[in-house]
Amino acid sequence: ARGRAICTCVDAVLDPLLDVVDAHFDSTKHRGDDEQALTWQDVQVEHISHHINKAATSLYKTGDFRPVAEVLNNLLEVLHDVWHAALKPPAMAGLSLACFQSNALNRLMGMLSVVFCRRVTLESASALQYRAAQLTGLFNALGLRDRYLAPALSPSSKALMLYMETSKEGECKTSFQVRRAHAFWDAVEQAEDSLMRRDPSRPLCSKVFPTFVQDTWSTPSVGNRYAAGVVELEQGEGHGPRKEFFSLSADSACSGSASVTASIPPSPPALFHFNRASGKFWFNLVSARSEKMDRGYRFFGWLIGQAINNRCTLGIGLPEVLFRKLLEGPNFCPTMQMLQDFDPESAKSLDNIRGLSEREFHGLLEMEGCQGLSRKEYINKSIADLLSDGVQWQMEALEEGFVACVERQLFRTWAVTPRCLMDMVCGTDQEESFNIREVFRIALDEELSTTSSELADSLWRVLDFWPIDMKRKFVQFVTGSDRLPLKGTELLRIEVPFVAVSQRDHQRHLGMLPQAHTCENVLELPNYWEAQASVEQMDVEDLSAEDLASLRTKVYRLLEERLRLAVTQCDSYGLDELTLNTPDVQILSKPGSRSWSSPNG
Repeated sequence: ARGRAICTCVDAVLDPLLDVVDAHFDSTKHRGDDEQALTWQDVQVEHISHHINKAATSLYKTGDFRPVAEVLNNLLEVLHDVWHAALKPPAMAGLSLACFQSNALNRLMGMLSVVFCRRVTLESASALQYRAAQLTGLFNALGLRDRYLAPALSPSSKALMLYMETSKEGECKTSFQVRRAHAFWDAVEQAEDSLMRRDPSRPLCSKVFPTFVQDTWSTPSVGNRYAAGVVELEQGEGHGPRKEFFSLSADSACSGSASVTASIPPSPPALFHFNRASGKFWFNLVSARSEKMDRGYRFFGWLIGQAINNRCTLGIGLPEVLFRKLLEGPNFCPTMQMLQDFDPESAKSLDNIRGLSEREFHGLLEMEGCQGLSRKEYINKSIADLLSDGVQWQMEALEEGFVACVERQLFRTWAVTPRCLMDMVCGTDQEESFNIREVFRIALDEELSTTSSELADSLWRVLDFWPIDMKRKFVQFVTGSDRLPLKGTELLRIEVPFVAVSQRDHQRHLGMLPQAHTCENVLELPNYWEAQASVEQMDVEDLSAEDLASLRTKVYRLLEERLRLAVTQCDSYGLDELTLNTPDVQILSKPGSRSWSSPNG
């Protein structure tokens, strides 16, 4: 209760200032022709800092931000002390760390995530150093110290700070060419051994750049390229394919596939099997140890660490106890509570041993070759067998890959708990209902905020009234994954790039489908508003109320139909390669591109 009360005070101070920042950069609000305000596509840290300071001066009459920074620092110092005390038993029993998280601070971190993670390419060393200096300057100005700030941050915000800390020492590029159905093992075959082991000469942070190839059999060859036989490479590099790669790799690591034809050998066994009692995936306890399985677990550990560095999630359920072992390393000591949390059925069976008669208990010890152990020693040994000793080689390989790309000390600095790390890597439960404009920060083309604002209004009406399954298809269409990012942490750019010179161009635009570039979360819309008005020879500046309502209805219906077709078909084919039988629909994309990804990214 004290933690929640302190966070309420922090939010009361900071939220009004962030409201001003959001309002200033919100391109979904119609602007006058004379306004040239920045949008989230262009905002830098200094812009956020400037508007926070300006808002504090106006709202709190402080002259500058220093008095506000002092208040925030004092509140967070008290919050840290309360949090630290709550971690000690018995206070930590049943403790929810979410009660220490400040909505306003995580909102600020969402803004910083948009600024720092807009680019999907490698950053230069100078750019990384400048970025780190910007962050330090902002935190100093706001009175935010790492030690006191950490308990108030959500898992996603802590992941951003881990990425910022890791990447400031440099980052390298790692490329893979994989088939979707075999993404994990294709990548394992191409990964260099040095990639999955700690190498002081290599930066910890690897930006992953995957390319997907057609799903036909071909053995990966030396040099990260496929042998002759695969002729189609899907074009596009960026965050959309990157998200898909991490998700597909995790899926295929949990589902070893059988051979579908005699010419296609089966994939290796799954690394993880589904544990019904926990509802999570756990190590494969059936397959024997081999060089390939060792390598597979090592690469999966590397994927866990790089998921944080690449701002991606695996999208599968792994148990909290696995992440506790990754964090604690050799200090990990399994307990009955850990087993209870992971596998209640096994925990109950072991607990029942306490009720066995002496004769029954000694018979059990003799049957399992454990003579001489007390009940407590037998229970502790069984817990260790289930959570540690019985999966020792798997865990050692996984841990080796994990520490090859992370610094354990940073997890302690940023108060990352096993549950927090699990949420960072696996993702959290998705909301049943959501609003696109609340999930993403929107950057509209200037045209959509001025002369063609009616087209933007039609888009929001379509998306607001779509059911959840269609909204998720839209998110998949523009980002490459149907999993929602944390609210306010990603940018969605909406552009109108197609230029109409003649009446024929306007007619063609009415037949075009929207396109998306998942590399940077870009949605490209034909200007249906301008095209429909031109075809009907309407002057939009001089329409009666009846004609204006009629035009709005036609554009809304056209946009809903075209966008629905685009988002529901994007998984199965490239729209530029499709011939439709509908005479009024034309696919006018660039040669060699796909509906979900541009040739340049």
